[in-house]
Amino acid sequence: SGKGSWPLPAPNDFVTSRLFFTSGLRAMKNLSIPRQLVLLISLSVGITLAAGVTYHFALQKSVKDSKLLTTAAVTDLSRGYDLLARLSSIQSALQSLLRQKDPDEIEKALAQLEKTRKETLELITACGEDGQGMLKAFNQLSEQQKAVVDQLLLGNAGLAYEQFLSAYNPRYDAVLKEVALFNEDTRKETNDEMAQQEHVARTRLGWLAGIVAGVLAIMIVLGWRMKSRIQRQLQGLAADLSLASETLTGSAAQVSASSQSLA
Repeated sequence: SGKGSWPLPAPNDFVTSRLFFTSGLRAMKNLSIPRQLVLLISLSVGITLAAGVTYHFALQKSVKDSKLLTTAAVTDLSRGYDLLARLSSIQSALQSLLRQKDPDEIEKALAQLEKTRKETLELITACGEDGQGMLKAFNQLSEQQKAVVDQLLLGNAGLAYEQFLSAYNPRYDAVLKEVALFNEDTRKETNDEMAQQEHVARTRLGWLAGIVAGVLAIMIVLGWRMKSRIQRQLQGLAADLSLASETLTGSAAQVSASSQSLA
C-alpha cells in the first residue's frame, strides 16, 4: 500500500470475524428466548383458564343436582303434609255431616266431603309406588266412610255415629300411620340421596384437583427445564460475546500494530 492509505487487516482477521458473526447468527437463531417465555406464559394462562372453566362447570353441575334433589324432596314432603291436611279436612267434614239435620245442609256437606276425598285420592295416587300402602289404607277408609254415610242417609244417625267410632276411626288412624311412614321414608331417602350426591361431588372435585395438581407439576418441570435451557443459552451467548470481545480486541491490536509499522 502507498503512503496515507488505510491499512488492511491480516487475512486471519477476516476469517476470525466471519466465524464470529456466523456463530453469533446461529446462536441468535437457536436462542428464541422471547418465544420460549411466551410459550410458557401462554401454557400457564391456558391451563389456568381451563382449570377455572372446568371447576365452574363442575360447581354448576353440583348446584344443579342439589337444586333438583331439593325440589324433589320438598315436593314429596309437601305432598305428605298436604295429605295430612286433607285427611284432617275429611275427618272434620264427616263429623260435621253427622251433626247436620237439615237435608240441604247434609247435601252440601256430602258434596264437600266427596270433593275432598277425590282430591286426597289424587294426591295419594301421585305418590306412585311409594304410596301403595297409603292407597290401600285409604281405600279401606273410603269404604268405611261410605258405610257411615249410607246409615246417615237411611236416617239411622245413631248407627252412623257408632259406625264412625267403631270402624271408621281405626281405619283413619291406619291411614295416618301410613302417611307418617311415607314421610319417614321420604326423609330417609332424601338424606341418602344427599349423602350420595355429596360423595359424588367430592369425588368429582377430588379428581379435578388431582388433574390440576398433575398439570401444575408438569408445568413446574417444564418451567424448570426451560429456565435451565434459557440459562445455558444465555451463558453460551455470554461466552460468545466474551470470545468476540477478545477477538475484536486482538484485531484492534493487530490493526494498531500494522498502522504503526506502516507509519
